[in-house]
Amino acid sequence: MHFYPGEPNPDRHWLYFQIEDVDGAYEWMRGNGVKILDEPTDQPWHMREFNLRDFNGYHLRFGAANIRAGAPIEIRRIALDARIEERLAALVADLAAHKNMTISEVLEETLLHSFETSRKWSGSGWPARTLRAN
Repeated sequence: MHFYPGEPNPDRHWLYFQIEDVDGAYEWMRGNGVKILDEPTDQPWHMREFNLRDFNGYHLRFGAANIRAGAPIEIRRIALDARIEERLAALVADLAAHKNMTISEVLEETLLHSFETSRKWSGSGWPARTLRAN
């Protein structure tokens, strides 16, 4: 929710909904008589969004993460010399063999996904599918 100081005013307050299918929601709302302010647009902050007014005149914004919006994020991999406990090293090696991956790939995947709370959303709020390599 985004609030501005002063008396309640539909032009000065708005509510943001992070959803998965922006285009589908837009089409459904447009087909059901909702006052749409703009079409879904790819924003440079890696979101696809559209805005509308609810039946009381309040501003609502709907958005979904869109990794293809804005400039691509450059990913550079570097060699890293690290020491880890022997049993943990064996566990990572076993996991790498099981997944047919290198130890480096397993460590990178584990760290990138370590804060995920579900298959769709990471702990940071970004969809898991936004994690990609160049």
